[in-house]
Amino acid sequence: MFTNAGMVQFKDYFRNPATAPFKQATTIQKCMRAGGKHNDLDNVGYTPRHHTFFEMLGNFSFGEYSKSKAIRMAWRFLTEVVQLPKDRLRVTVLASDQETFDLWRDQEGLPESKILRCDAKDNFWSMGEGTGPCGPCTEIFWDTQNPELKEDDEERWLEIWNLVFMQHYRNEQGQLENLPIVCVDTGMGLERLAAVIQEKENNFETDVFRPIFDGLHEIMTAEGIESSTNINATPHKKIIVDHLRAMSFLIADGVIPRQDSIKNIIHQEEEIFMSTLSKGLALLEPVFKQANLAATKQVPAEIAFKLYDTFGFPLDLTVLIAEERGWTVDLAAVEDLKEKQREQGRASWKQGANDILAKAATWKEQGVFPTFSGYQHDRLLGQSSTVLAAQSTDDGTGDMILSIEPCPFYGLGGGQSPDSGVIQLANGREWRVVDVFSPYERGLAIRVQPLSGGSVEEETMLEEDLVCLQKGFQITTFVDVQRREGLAAHHSATHLLNAALRKTLGKTIMQAGSLVERDRLRFDFTHGKAINQGQIREIEDWINATALQTIDMGSIAVFSEKYGDVVRVVDFPAVSMELCGGTHVEDLSKVYPFKIISEGSVAAGTRRIEAVVGQSATFFLIEQDRMVTRLNQDLKAYSTSAGNGLDLKISRMKDHLSDLTRTNSRLLEKLVAAPSTAPVRYGWIDSTASTLLPESRAATASSPPPSHVPVRLHELDVDVPDQDYFSKRANKIRDQDPDSVHILIWNDNMMVTLDQKRLPKLHASKVLKSILEQCGGGKGGGQPQLARGKMTSQEGGVNVLKQLTWILA
Repeated sequence: MFTNAGMVQFKDYFRNPATAPFKQATTIQKCMRAGGKHNDLDNVGYTPRHHTFFEMLGNFSFGEYSKSKAIRMAWRFLTEVVQLPKDRLRVTVLASDQETFDLWRDQEGLPESKILRCDAKDNFWSMGEGTGPCGPCTEIFWDTQNPELKEDDEERWLEIWNLVFMQHYRNEQGQLENLPIVCVDTGMGLERLAAVIQEKENNFETDVFRPIFDGLHEIMTAEGIESSTNINATPHKKIIVDHLRAMSFLIADGVIPRQDSIKNIIHQEEEIFMSTLSKGLALLEPVFKQANLAATKQVPAEIAFKLYDTFGFPLDLTVLIAEERGWTVDLAAVEDLKEKQREQGRASWKQGANDILAKAATWKEQGVFPTFSGYQHDRLLGQSSTVLAAQSTDDGTGDMILSIEPCPFYGLGGGQSPDSGVIQLANGREWRVVDVFSPYERGLAIRVQPLSGGSVEEETMLEEDLVCLQKGFQITTFVDVQRREGLAAHHSATHLLNAALRKTLGKTIMQAGSLVERDRLRFDFTHGKAINQGQIREIEDWINATALQTIDMGSIAVFSEKYGDVVRVVDFPAVSMELCGGTHVEDLSKVYPFKIISEGSVAAGTRRIEAVVGQSATFFLIEQDRMVTRLNQDLKAYSTSAGNGLDLKISRMKDHLSDLTRTNSRLLEKLVAAPSTAPVRYGWIDSTASTLLPESRAATASSPPPSHVPVRLHELDVDVPDQDYFSKRANKIRDQDPDSVHILIWNDNMMVTLDQKRLPKLHASKVLKSILEQCGGGKGGGQPQLARGKMTSQEGGVNVLKQLTWILA
């Protein structure tokens, strides 16, 4: 389990410490920063302390202790446990945080010269630019005693520990509100601490990285590759060492590399980049030719930003290309455009903060944490529940969102679709449950809408209903059992499918996503190639054989260890055991029969299986059987002692189709090679404009200027369904007369072909579009040598003939 910082899993508790399951915590958090917003990848190897993977040491308080104890524990750990010399440490505090300044001076005895006051940019922590807990921080620095740096040089001091005091909350207006309880969030990098303790100037020189480096050096030497024992000689070895360590931790947590797909991924990335580069160059080239920009030789910020924002063209690449032309880019203006877009995004986010999810999220501050009772099958129908919170959706539907205790309705999560059903109010009226969702951790909300009926006016009834839906009122819940059973069966089937895939394809198979519906399932997994029919049958057979054993669900284990305070493990003994919060069948017979209906690729190295089970599979198989019966009847395929009639019939039809295809190819070649009897009309085309010459130019046909190129119109009277014929015919005509532009028309179709080596100034696609525009309209396109289109109508062909008749030589 990785995050990009040590406090990510605790951030919700800082706003409301009462919801934390413990008052204090100490962690060693595995962190990855190899991509995304918080990304150190480009710095790795070039600085002494940046890594893709690092371990963040931290201690946290959710009201148990505050500044005084946090500072005391940090100072004692560094000076007494680790035994760092006090004279090589100094601290920073927020300039306005006098309390922290006094604690360092009076409680820990630091001289004021060792306590630096800094502004909010350096000593005030917040969750980016949005809302959330925040507060002043105090940082502890280590003096590296670099002889090349003066004592007041910033580079000489290494930050080793940051203590954040979460005492404010930044609201949507950007104002700071005081939190009722001050929480503590501290972070210290293990790698930096190791460098300090071992008196190393570089993290890579510590015993965390040195053994990996020595192993790399040994391998390189054995392979005859020149290698220095100096770890700081080049950044490349440090990058390899860092990545090897990061990958080791990834593999240990189940993130398995795939050798069979890495080449494809690299190739795809290259293709994507080359496409991006091509688009960027195409947009930049006209800019360099604009006369009004030639004086300043500066690429407009709007162009550079559009390349970056719309096409993903790296800004530094735009700068590099501009510099090669002697141009510049207004980077400051580009940054202004970026900030303007961010402001628009923030405004959009705030505007969307009034949606249904945000409304329900406010209940968290009220301590609304309902109990999910839907695992117990006897609680699905007729359970009495109390309304904990209620709010209108305010979207014009008249719907309400509720939180009820207990709640038997399962919300969308873990890939499983939510339950549906009805609730009965105290007045006897019923409302339909149309959605169930989790607006926050341990939160559960249902969306309900009224059912029409009753003998009084509808508005009066709704007003009475709304009273019965307020906090504290009792309701009776009824889960749609048929839907739940379908969801449970398909969810349990995903567990069996996961086990079957690993059994059939290997232990490296990892789940990459899933969707569980009432009548089907979708399961994504890591695998580099398609599954063949034999493997699909093996997977289906194993799951069906397992389901027929009628294995009961084993114990449901709920424990706290590695993954959080509560973990639910679903166990089908000797078959499958997985962490899962979804609903499942009580025994596996409900999963029978299991049928895969499709298998395919959804991304590089990721496959997808769609399947049906139970009643849905039965219906699917019945429909398949009916289809086979219809085929047998239509094809008169009757089974005999020689085998299945349909299989035999299809095999013979495939052989017959192959024979017909070969015969058709031979006939097509003969047809292409046969001399054409179709009339050919002659004219000229202006190569500088790709347009047919008007009537007034006809006189020039006998002695055309150099820009005029012969054009030949071929009226094809052959109606051949095989479209390859026309392409092959066009190629033959072009090869016989490469110095002319050839136009082929049949029905409402048009094809233009030319030899680009002989006529480099012309482009078949541009010529086609120009002719279509002149002769009645149409659509088309293609390559430089061959383009194809359709005229708006068959009359368009006549218009082409008329146009060419005017310019006949």
